[in-house]
Amino acid sequence: MKEELNSKTVLLDTNIIIEFARNPLCFKGFFNDLVISRVIPAVDESIKCEFLRKSNSSKKLKEKEEFLNNLLGTYEIRTELKVTNEIFIEATKLSNLFNFLNDKNNSAMTDCLLAAQLKKFKGNLYLATMNNKDFPLKIFDRVEIYNIEIKDEIRNIGIYKFSEDKFQNVERRFNT
Repeated sequence: MKEELNSKTVLLDTNIIIEFARNPLCFKGFFNDLVISRVIPAVDESIKCEFLRKSNSSKKLKEKEEFLNNLLGTYEIRTELKVTNEIFIEATKLSNLFNFLNDKNNSAMTDCLLAAQLKKFKGNLYLATMNNKDFPLKIFDRVEIYNIEIKDEIRNIGIYKFSEDKFQNVERRFNT
């Protein structure tokens, strides 16, 4: 992991949590590197909801809750970010900017909420995702790419941070 990430908080996108649940050994190196770099993994309420939402029985729901608790509970500091009204307002603004940059943009509401969290906690909060197209480099900086082999496929985890300069540039163009 890059030194920039030492002792920072990284939001884990739902796709990472789902793939980790399916293929834990494939993610062993990634999570070991988080521990070595003292990175604190985090989720927000939208990620938690997205991960838990398709449980088809109370047993499956409890299994997923236990998995998430074990994942986050293995760290000294547990971080679960709240989705506040302020985050919703910022997510709407970012969604419009994403569409301005690409009118075929299909960013999910969860992605916009994560982007708003990154903006709110810029400098201290990063995002790890395997859906790299959802976080445009005209607003975010990709600080690292981490490769993971799942079965016979190489998957990339992008680690992103919010760029205030890039955001202001896009916002200025959007408003003209």
